[in-house]
Amino acid sequence: MKTFPTPHDSFFRKFFSDASISVDFLQIHLPPALQAKCDFSTLAITSGSFVAMHRHLKQGHKRLPMIVPILFYHGRQSPYPYSMRWLNCFDDPTAAQAFYTQAFPLVDVTVIPDDEIKTHRKVALLEYVQKHIHGKDINIHLPIIAWLMEKFGLSKELAQCSMHYLLQKGNALDSEEFINIH
Repeated sequence: MKTFPTPHDSFFRKFFSDASISVDFLQIHLPPALQAKCDFSTLAITSGSFVAMHRHLKQGHKRLPMIVPILFYHGRQSPYPYSMRWLNCFDDPTAAQAFYTQAFPLVDVTVIPDDEIKTHRKVALLEYVQKHIHGKDINIHLPIIAWLMEKFGLSKELAQCSMHYLLQKGNALDSEEFINIH
């Protein structure tokens, strides 16, 4: 579902899309201990998503950057009336703390046997294609891909998305064979 930005969000984002304004904000509001760890001359405006973190790693960095959450509050009630410990925002702060200080759950499809992936219901196609997309010849996997598409009755939109992805990223894809299977 697509959401549309509020006027507040648009106003805020417009200002913070300017790196010099972002630097001013951080130099004024970031605690001194965190400022000491920052090189503001390297500040680049990017999306706050995991895609941006992935891009950071693809640029050759071996570690993720520190992400500092800062809440900018301008509500009607003053002062800010809620807890400033982010773990308190969870229904169970103790469980959240235990979860977020442990190793994250990893789904490494490269080590899951194909026969097991085939039992993963509707997500099986995603996992199977992602597991084999970097192989030398995706063609050998086309019959199973077609079988998974048919078995789990994916929507037309998901089937088209899968086909586009295979055509764009599948190594040595025989597009004629691919089209005949579908």
